[in-house]
Amino acid sequence: MTPTPQHQRLIKGLCEHARHFYTRGWMPGTSGNLSVKLSQRPLTIAITPTGVDKGALTPKDILTIGANGRILKGRRGLRPSMETTIHQAIYEEFPACGAVFHVHTIHATLIATHFLKAGFVTISGLEMLKGFQTFAPGAAPQIPVFPNMDNLDEFAQNVRRHAARLRKVPGFLIAHHGMTAWGRDVQDAEKHLELLEFLCRYLWEIKRWDSPVPALLL
Repeated sequence: MTPTPQHQRLIKGLCEHARHFYTRGWMPGTSGNLSVKLSQRPLTIAITPTGVDKGALTPKDILTIGANGRILKGRRGLRPSMETTIHQAIYEEFPACGAVFHVHTIHATLIATHFLKAGFVTISGLEMLKGFQTFAPGAAPQIPVFPNMDNLDEFAQNVRRHAARLRKVPGFLIAHHGMTAWGRDVQDAEKHLELLEFLCRYLWEIKRWDSPVPALLL
C-alpha cells in the first residue's frame, strides 16, 4: 500500500504525538499505543508498534492495518500494538473518530483502580467538563471504568457493549492500566486525554485530602 501525501502527514503527526506523550511521562518504557484512521471503508488504520520506545518512533516504524487485522505495510520485525482490536472497535462504533490514543498516566490509573467496582466515575460541577462539548450545563457525566483484560478481543467487545455511553464521553479508564481517548483528529484526541487526566488528577487530590465531596465522587 503506497501512502498518499495526506496519509504521510497523518503518520508523521502520529510520531510527533508519541514523542510528545513520551516526554510528558505518559508513555514510559515502550507502553501505550496511538493510531490514526486512513480510511473508513474499508477500515484502514496506521498504528504504533508494540515493544518500541515511543519517544524514538519514525514514520517507518508505523504499521498500516486493514479491516481484517492484516498488516498492509510495515517494517519487517515490527508487530502492531496488541490492542489493535480495541482501536478498530472504536473506529467502527464511532465513524467520525479519526484518532485513538491509549496512554499510561498516573492519575487515570489510580482513579480507574479505585472505582473499578463501581464501573464508572461520576463527575459534576467542574468547568473543565465544557471541553468535551457534549454536555448540557449542570450535567453529571459518567466516565466508564473497565477492568484490565488479557483477552483483548473480549475487551473490544466490552467497548462495543458500552458504545451508547461512550458517545457522550470520548474515552474510558482501565483499572491498573491507564486510559484511552479518541477524537475527530489527533488534536481532538489529545485534548480529550488532557481533559480526562485533569479530571482524574483533581478527583485524586480531593480523595487524598479526604474531603467530603459527595457531589464530585459518587
